Amino acid sequence: MRHAFAALAIIALTLAACDKPKHGPDGQRSGNSEVNASNNISANSMFGSVQIRSVPDLCAGRVQLAQGAATVSDACFTGDTNVVLCTDASAANAVRCGVAKGQLSVAGTGADWVSYARVR
Repeated sequence: MRHAFAALAIIALTLAACDKPKHGPDGQRSGNSEVNASNNISANSMFGSVQIRSVPDLCAGRVQLAQGAATVSDACFTGDTNVVLCTDASAANAVRCGVAKGQLSVAGTGADWVSYARVR
């Protein structure tokens, strides 16, 4: 009996935390769940408020190596002081990434897929 009561209480708390967005007569969202100009999205849950940051100009992607090398040309790479994270998404192989103004050079193994992201 106690287990059934506990299960019902958990279900009730979970459903109480769900808040469906409110829509106006023209179908547009209204209320306090809008995205503000700095792309910060806020939400509430049963555990408290949640802050999510959206980065629209994120410099990240995935490239396939050709004979162990690839070059990504993108203006988001501004110079050799950029911090770029690279990982081999195909296998546990070593990857080398070098950044210069306007491009990212990737070296690895064969035709592996490499995921990259510019952090700074």
